[in-house]
Amino acid sequence: MAGINGIIMVILFVTLILIRVPVGHSMGMASMFYLLFLSNVPLLIEGQRMIKSLESFPILAVPLYILAADLMNQSKITDRLFDFAKHLIGFIPGGLGHVNVLASMIFAGMSGSALADAAGLGRIEIKAMLEDGYDPQFSAAITAASCTIGPVIPPSILMILYGIVAEESVAKLFVAGAIPGVLMGVSLMILVYFIAKKRNYPRSQWLGIGRLWSSFVKAFPPLMTPVIIMGGIIGGIFTPTEAAVVVVFYAFFLGLIYRDLSLRDTYENLKRSGINTGVILWIFTNAAIFSYILTIENLPQMAVQWMSSVTAETWVVLLILNIFLLIAGCFLDPTPLLSITAPVIIPILHTFHIKVIHFGVVMVLNVLIGLLTPPVGLALYVVIDIAKISFSDVCKAIWPFYIPLIIVLLLITYIPELTLFLPNLLLK
Repeated sequence: MAGINGIIMVILFVTLILIRVPVGHSMGMASMFYLLFLSNVPLLIEGQRMIKSLESFPILAVPLYILAADLMNQSKITDRLFDFAKHLIGFIPGGLGHVNVLASMIFAGMSGSALADAAGLGRIEIKAMLEDGYDPQFSAAITAASCTIGPVIPPSILMILYGIVAEESVAKLFVAGAIPGVLMGVSLMILVYFIAKKRNYPRSQWLGIGRLWSSFVKAFPPLMTPVIIMGGIIGGIFTPTEAAVVVVFYAFFLGLIYRDLSLRDTYENLKRSGINTGVILWIFTNAAIFSYILTIENLPQMAVQWMSSVTAETWVVLLILNIFLLIAGCFLDPTPLLSITAPVIIPILHTFHIKVIHFGVVMVLNVLIGLLTPPVGLALYVVIDIAKISFSDVCKAIWPFYIPLIIVLLLITYIPELTLFLPNLLLK
């Protein structure tokens, strides 16, 4: 029966995941088992496909954006961003909750990484909120929820990986995430407002236009980072990959100017970024051979046939894909989930005439919500370590924040212009 060997490989992969084998190893081991025992494909193909998956110019941006985020955190740029956001909107009810979201939106335009936001900016945000009288559960929950904005607002490591797999323009994907990212931030701030009014959370005192201007001046150089990135990409000055190089040098320059970055710090950042890059690329390369095997076993075609037999309505297809990705996100991290499922989903998009750029943003938001869903939920583990609370506490506190994120997910799913308007306007 066509595809049966591929299904056996998938079952083995899921089994390995359930017994807590790291996801990259699980894909590699399942793929090797298939090549050794279930097919006549030479084992050499595994190495060839893994190396070939890295022969892509856009993928050079991945380690560079990881390094840029580390340099910014090390240079205390996040402190200046948080201080500016606090003076700008901290006086609104639930002040530091709003500041938390706004600071994440600004940092999103620099790093492209959700966990860099949660780990770096999150330490400042949670510490400030606890000192101001917010309970640790709420502080941790809003920090985890706001970090999901990071890879939606450009730049985005996940958008780069999706663009490579889908063979789509990374620049268009970057621009397509701008409006959805803003919608995420606004929706989270609306929820924070109502929770703050109900629980009588404190707000910061308005200190006048002078203090706001002073904090803006201090934050102005890092605030220019997203302007440099998107201005350069939209203006055709450089590609998204070249933009990553510019951002690294700009972050390093700011670190030297602020005198917060020593040679030892730079070495440690390079080492840490190298390790993080290795983890991501190990997952990505194993996903490449895994998805290749799925393709030769005709699983994408089987998925298209099944979907066509279930419905002919595009809106139903989108709903099924969303539900599938949300459930899968409970068990897989964003990078492997996107890398594995995108090659299977893209033929479905073509069959039902769904724009690949549009669904790229939908898919990224889907897998990011997985950062907040147990039992995996990496963002939850990051914030509980900072806030010193239990996993069950943060799981109870996080559930209201699913509501605005799901609403935005549905909006961008069924109103494609929210993602396609800016790419169509700015990039031809």
